[in-house]
Amino acid sequence: MTIEEGFIGRALADVRPLIQQKGFKAIRVKDILETMQVSQSKFFNYFGSIYGLFALVMHDELLKCYTFVHDKTKRLDKVNFLLLQFRRYKMNFVNDNAILQDYFTNEKLFTRRFDVLKKTVQQSEKHLLNEFLQNFVLSEDDVLYFKKSILNFNG
Repeated sequence: MTIEEGFIGRALADVRPLIQQKGFKAIRVKDILETMQVSQSKFFNYFGSIYGLFALVMHDELLKCYTFVHDKTKRLDKVNFLLLQFRRYKMNFVNDNAILQDYFTNEKLFTRRFDVLKKTVQQSEKHLLNEFLQNFVLSEDDVLYFKKSILNFNG
């Protein structure tokens, strides 16, 4: 389930258009505070940093992506076809999602200050991929092959 309720849900909803408009690299805390109409202390109390908020946004967007891919592939059982379709549907979702597209397009260009966000996104991807694969009856070798292929492909 995506994060939708309460202050954090409102914050994510408020910041999404800002990310779509400016991209991750151009956003400053000041922009977020103005958009969310919240004090700096409340913002940092909830998110710790701008990257904490970005990490939540990315996790939520990736969750939507993996849910979409699962819904499209849930009846497949052949690992090579599943892998092909997984890549196809994930790429389509990312291309249609301005936030994910901005992140994956600029990920290699991010400065060191984005390292925590990048690590968090990698962990979210691994976790969501594991959850995705649990929905299929695959051999251990097929699961390893799938993970290796996806994590090397990623995007």
